[in-house]
Amino acid sequence: QQPYNSDLDFGTGDFSIMGWLQASIGNAGFRQTILDRGSASLDSIAITREYNGKFVCTAGSSVLNSTGTSYTSGNIHFALVRKSGTLAIYVNGILDGTVASTTNVTDTDAVMTIGVDRGLNASNWFVRDKLALLRVSATAPTAEQIKKIYNDEKHLFQENAKATLLGEDGHVRAMAYDDDTEILHIGTLEGRSDFQGLRRINNTTRAIGTAISAVDGFIVEE
Repeated sequence: QQPYNSDLDFGTGDFSIMGWLQASIGNAGFRQTILDRGSASLDSIAITREYNGKFVCTAGSSVLNSTGTSYTSGNIHFALVRKSGTLAIYVNGILDGTVASTTNVTDTDAVMTIGVDRGLNASNWFVRDKLALLRVSATAPTAEQIKKIYNDEKHLFQENAKATLLGEDGHVRAMAYDDDTEILHIGTLEGRSDFQGLRRINNTTRAIGTAISAVDGFIVEE
């Protein structure tokens, strides 16, 4: 639970909320609150995963229902976006419903809760699925950006996925991006970490203290 935060008063403007959930087939049939932000006097913003596995989103008086597949299992990315007066929900990078939305969602009495609704109704708690990488922004990404976010982040949820620099030394000494292989090479005193998107796909253990150069898969380091 977060007390009133003026940074979340988006007025009639753009905003976005996105994250990942891990669902299982056995959890279909339950309503689960992902995020709820408002007060007794004004319903502001909320996202729930409903009994049928779909999403219901609200922004003030605007109510949006996802219209596509019932998402009852697996890793699911969701993005609620309001941009230029339209509220949209994207699921796994694909547009899954829109509705007009110009409601003022500023609420100076609002409390934000994650995983439970403001009324603390235990039957709606987010306790059956798992939630990760939840984020809220006063900006609205484009459809292309949402698709890229989904495609980049989905690899983080694969078994044995790695997303950090090698070792404990977080001081980056050198960095190079290979335009041909689209791999980012990052050097620390514990070695070189090679990233494709957000995943570390390879590493070395030779200390790097000065520079890296990478062209068409050929890497020079010192």
